[in-house]
Formats: sequence, C-alpha cells, structure tokens
Amino acid sequence: MTEDDRFLSRTGLSKTFYPIARVLCVGGTIAGLATMTVAQVSPSLRVTFEPPTDERLDDSAGGASRPVDRKCNADESTPVPMLTLMPEYMREGLTLTPHPTVFAYIPTTSARRALFSLKDDTGKIVYQQTFTLTQTDGIASITLPTDAPPLPLDRTYEWSLGMLCEPVQTDFPIAMGQIRRIAPTSPKLDDLPPLERAASYGQSGFWYDTLAVLDEVRRSQPENEATAMVWTDFLDSVGLEEISSKPPLNLE
Repeated sequence: MTEDDRFLSRTGLSKTFYPIARVLCVGGTIAGLATMTVAQVSPSLRVTFEPPTDERLDDSAGGASRPVDRKCNADESTPVPMLTLMPEYMREGLTLTPHPTVFAYIPTTSARRALFSLKDDTGKIVYQQTFTLTQTDGIASITLPTDAPPLPLDRTYEWSLGMLCEPVQTDFPIAMGQIRRIAPTSPKLDDLPPLERAASYGQSGFWYDTLAVLDEVRRSQPENEATAMVWTDFLDSVGLEEISSKPPLNLE
C-alpha cells in the first residue's frame, strides 16, 4: 500500500465504485446526472480550498470568469471556452514556490501554437514561451522553468496563455491569472505524502500549490480512479465542474 493509498483510506475516499442513475450533492457527496461511477468522498476530510483572509476580491472578473467567450475565427463554438483554473471569486492566487505552475483549460481549436507570458507588477514582460499544441480539449499546466527569473516575494505578477490563431486575429482566446508568492509561515511540507501535502496547501490558501500537487498525482497515476476523483472533487468544490473531468494536456 502506498502512502497515498493510506491517506485515501484514512480520509474516507473509497476505491469502491458504484453504478448509479443520479447522485445528489447532499452532505458533500459528488454530483452526477447520468449513469456513471463515483467514489465516496468524506466531505470533512477531502482536499478542499480555504481562501486566505487577505485575498483580494474583484466583483467584475475573477480568475475563471469569462465576460467574453473568444475563439479562433476558424473554430466552431465549443460548450466551454478557454479559461483559467481559478475560482471565479478570486482575483489572484498564492504560491510558495519561486517557479510555480499555472493551469488553463484549452478547448478544441484549430490553433497550432500558444504563447505563455509572465508580467511583473509594472507590466513588464519577464518571461515568454511558445508552445506547440499537439492536444486540445483538456487542462494544460505551465511551470515557470528554473532558468527563468524567480517570482519575488510579495509582488503580484500576471500570467497569460493565448492561442496563436491562423490567420492572425486581435481578439484571440486567452486565459489570464494573477499570482503572488509569499514566504512560508509553517513547517515545510515536502516530507508529507502528496495528497496530505495538497490538503495542507488547500487549507492554508495556496491555490497554485494545491493544484500543482493534485495534478502531479493524477499524472503519475493515470489509471488510479480514486486519485483522479480527488482532483475532480476538488475542482467541483470551487465551481469548476465544467472542466473537472477534462484530461491533462502536454504542451511541447
């Protein structure tokens, strides 16, 4: 039994899956409307997110909101447009790492490339990278490489991932988010099993770090339905149920 398996056992996440016709979201159970299989998650012990008390809110546009649904002109409309993986009520997310990982949903698109940019709090671009899109309709993760300038403490940076449509257009699809690195105030969590570490990050309000650990777990155990359900349940709990079951993408 792995450390994550022990964590799943202790937290009440069963690896037994039950066919159902409809599951209601009552008392923290996972919701679904079609015949499907679900894991039973203990609502009090699953990985959850608690926003930090100093989180800045924005009434007009949060991380996952989309005031305008943009697409490449050559694309058909998709049920879910490109968006940032962040709760709609949050303006920025916190991280402890100088080279964090950010996430965006990329819908089916004719675009073959995407441009990632990172700006500092003066609007200066401090890092850019172009990716080839070999996969779409999934969740992309972008990690700031170690040869890029590290995030300084207590400054809000803005990142974006935009589709390079062909032919070129000004209103291209784009996901944007804000990120702020802060100094740790509690003991290091590196020695904890991944799922316990994710739970600690989530309870402490570190959005990007929680997501990064959960993504690492589901990528390293692609056949493990129980750990995949932890990821899905986490995104569902913050209002990202439209994309919670989308697969991870590999950008090149």
